[in-house]
Amino acid sequence: MREKEMSAARAVFSESLFEEIAGDKSAICYAMAHAMCRLNNNTGPVEEVQRCLQHLHIAIQYLDDIQDFKQDWLDGQFTYAHFLVEKYLRDKQLEGSRLSVGELYQHCFTSGIAQHLLDRSSQHFGQSVAIAHSLGLTELALYVQQQLDGCNIYQHEVAQLLEKTRVKARKSFTPFHAEHPDLTLPTVQTAAAMALRHLQASRDAQGCWLDFLTSAGQSKMWTTAYAGLLLAETKIGLTAAHEAFDASFLLPPSYNEGIMQDGDSTNFSMGLRRKVWGETSPQQISTWLEFMDADGGWVTYRDETRLRNIMKLPKHVSVAAWLTPKLCVTAAAAYVLRLYKELEPQYQLSCRYLARHQHPAGYWNSYWWTSPIYATAFAILALAPVAEHDACREAGLRWLAAQQSDNGAWYGQTNAQQPSAFFTALALKALLVNSSQDYSAAVERGAQWLLSQQMSDGSWLTTRILRVPATDVADPATVKRWRLSSFGTDIEVDDHNRIFTTSTALNALSTYAKTMVALPAYA
Repeated sequence: MREKEMSAARAVFSESLFEEIAGDKSAICYAMAHAMCRLNNNTGPVEEVQRCLQHLHIAIQYLDDIQDFKQDWLDGQFTYAHFLVEKYLRDKQLEGSRLSVGELYQHCFTSGIAQHLLDRSSQHFGQSVAIAHSLGLTELALYVQQQLDGCNIYQHEVAQLLEKTRVKARKSFTPFHAEHPDLTLPTVQTAAAMALRHLQASRDAQGCWLDFLTSAGQSKMWTTAYAGLLLAETKIGLTAAHEAFDASFLLPPSYNEGIMQDGDSTNFSMGLRRKVWGETSPQQISTWLEFMDADGGWVTYRDETRLRNIMKLPKHVSVAAWLTPKLCVTAAAAYVLRLYKELEPQYQLSCRYLARHQHPAGYWNSYWWTSPIYATAFAILALAPVAEHDACREAGLRWLAAQQSDNGAWYGQTNAQQPSAFFTALALKALLVNSSQDYSAAVERGAQWLLSQQMSDGSWLTTRILRVPATDVADPATVKRWRLSSFGTDIEVDDHNRIFTTSTALNALSTYAKTMVALPAYA
């Protein structure tokens, strides 16, 4: 009742008052503790149990005020979190009444208020679990520990999202030509040089690239290997590719250091190694081929036990979908296998797998990507040298060309209203292979669109190009709603550092210049 009165009056909160109210809201639990003590002949640690539950309730209330911030506001329930945000805005002389609930929620995090409340929640969970352990209440201690773990994960995710926001805020959102209206579009040489400078400036202290924030953290080795390989295919980016290889030489081919090795990271790692180093040990090749099935398909993960342990999944949750061959992974593997003449049988087998699984319309479905353009582009590039698969290549090219919009760009499947520089660059790269048809007009429109969309810092705007289906989702088309989030599953994620998009655009424009324009710098 007191809380409702304060909410209606929008009264002044203090932290001690908030905790007093939160700690007493579940008084029925305390009554139960006294009742059980009475039934036990008035023996039992009632006060300790009550303190344990009190800390638990306070911790949950802190957490709920953050998680229910928007709904509480819409329901007219004024909470401690709302009070702190309004106070923060007044202190900053900002007009809070003009802000939407979404903007208020953002201020809750950017001001540090949410982090403080989560820290207090974590402290109270910790005190509760300590008391439960001291009383020998094993099941209660386990329950509270789970809540504490969840709170700590939430804190970590908030910190990661804020860092992601800071990274994105440092990027340019102004096209180069908008800042230089007196100039024509940048030349391919200028665009490539600007893109390379952006990539070089985006490295971490180790010299690697980070991108794609998910529950697994940011990708490091996978991103570095992908960007490094695409740079190694260009003359202008060869030095940067060598530096990327040197920086990641001792790192395992995986998403990042905390995740087990996967097929896709290994694909691009092996590609980068062959392009800039040349030598590959039999052990490295053997480990790579472990991700290949007998029929030529390639999987993302092979070890179910380790995958389940890393993701902390119970046995009743299936992970089968992440252990089966994926066309996007197979296409990338076949693309890299072209560089390994000693693996010609595996290359041919993978190509035949792709040929068998091509959709009648001409495309290949992507599992980990939000558009079939990814799998289709790499499949076309992989199949291009093999005369046996000319018909597959031509069908793929026809489908790809048909997806181009009037403005010259390609759009992501689930972001139909937003053109994608990443998918445009991949489509452009694929359309530059030898073909019985003339796609020069489509190529020219695609290249000009990319040149017109380069930002003033040399990067290209990103879209949500990566998706993470749940481990039991075999067909992404069955997912009814994809969340635009960095955490959990059934989500769509952007390469917020623009590494994937910018390196792919640089590669595509360099290939375009070499193939269509024959510029000496790209020979």
